[in-house]
Amino acid sequence: MASPNPAHVGTAFDPSGSAKHEWAQAAENVATAAGGSYTSGQVILLPYKRNVQLRSTVKRSASDIDWSRNSYQEGTLAQTRAETEHAGTEACKSCRKTPLPAGPFQTCTTLNGYFNGSCSNCVYSGYPNRCSFSSKYESKDPKDDSASSSKKAGKRKLVIDVDDDSPPPKVKAGRIGANRNRRADYPHMAKQKKELSELCLSELFDDAAAANQHLAAVNEAIADRFRDEEDDS
Repeated sequence: MASPNPAHVGTAFDPSGSAKHEWAQAAENVATAAGGSYTSGQVILLPYKRNVQLRSTVKRSASDIDWSRNSYQEGTLAQTRAETEHAGTEACKSCRKTPLPAGPFQTCTTLNGYFNGSCSNCVYSGYPNRCSFSSKYESKDPKDDSASSSKKAGKRKLVIDVDDDSPPPKVKAGRIGANRNRRADYPHMAKQKKELSELCLSELFDDAAAANQHLAAVNEAIADRFRDEEDDS
């Protein structure tokens, strides 16, 4: 909380000459009181540059908001103190999201040196790291999920060699299916079933050659079964 009380704090009008918005006044009241966050106490010392302008879909008055929540204080104060306004296609991805853009403010603004570069709307929403301007940006868009892409790219593949002459190993039958309804209690069983469904045979054999031979034997057995059915018909 800030101990100084700049002249612009608590005044009835904003720099444009309009009446200070009730949200801005409420955020300032909390920031200068015991309930203000440390960051709010720092931001409130900066010059007041613009009034709050809410989106047309926002109908709440200041009295309807729990201003003890730090993100509400900080986002509103950042909106009124921000140096940079990003309009139209220059706004962050969250503010351009349709049909529900981030935050309550009409403009996407950033305050230099605060919130890792996140805009006031994303700060207010409580998800500053989802702002594409943030230095700690964390995308929720699958197209932007580079971690997921790299994980898929590095997935191990099993090379099947049907010309290998080594005998197929004996595999003990398991009871994986019996645990289908108990996956919540035995997550390792769900993992094992997933591996089997993806033909991850390398998990069942000592080496890939043995797995290849076993798969070749299975394919041959299936072919024999089809031939027998054709002869019967």
